[in-house]
Amino acid sequence: LPGDEVRFSLTLFGPPIAYFAPLLHALYAFGKKGLGVREARFFISKIENRAGEAILDGEVIRMDRYRVETAADYAREREEDFPEDPARVRLHFLSPLSVKYQSQFINRFDRDTAAGVVNAICRKVHMLMLFEGVSAAESVFAPDVDYIYLGGHTVREQSERYSSTAGGKTPLRGISGWMELEVKNRELMRVLAAGELASPGKNTRFGFGVYRMERGGLRCGS
Repeated sequence: LPGDEVRFSLTLFGPPIAYFAPLLHALYAFGKKGLGVREARFFISKIENRAGEAILDGEVIRMDRYRVETAADYAREREEDFPEDPARVRLHFLSPLSVKYQSQFINRFDRDTAAGVVNAICRKVHMLMLFEGVSAAESVFAPDVDYIYLGGHTVREQSERYSSTAGGKTPLRGISGWMELEVKNRELMRVLAAGELASPGKNTRFGFGVYRMERGGLRCGS
């Protein structure tokens, strides 16, 4: 509706980091043209960095606040929020997760599928590291050794998008909710933290796989 405000985050990886200014100009041009069938126009009122400092406020651009970080920097910072060892961590999926495990799409969070979720996060973080130019082997973590599944809550979700290949609407399915782990391995903690940047699974271009690590509160066996 006219006057509504939309907030979104944008994370740049690799070479595109150097192209903040052209991307900003592109967003300005996009706003003048408008979004959607009705060409709803918009303007950019403010851009903040991850620390909440204004890079753009009105017409003033502060490029000294445009900070370049690595996934490792982010992971170490987030790890400090979970100092306990072992630590209880809740992975709260803010958008649907679509992951295949043992040739089947995961349709609920439970003890058996937790390994599939953790493996998917490890794969995506490994890809992110390679994209950053860091040569490293993909991490492998074992259930009941590096982490224990404590419990979870599943919400099955479905949305639709238009596919020109299919010539109509195509359903996108996934699960949201949360699963809780007792993390015994600090390297795994850092991988889970970095996964917040990478978003595991399929359909991430449509916003799937976004999660946030939170402090857990379930007892083992719940």
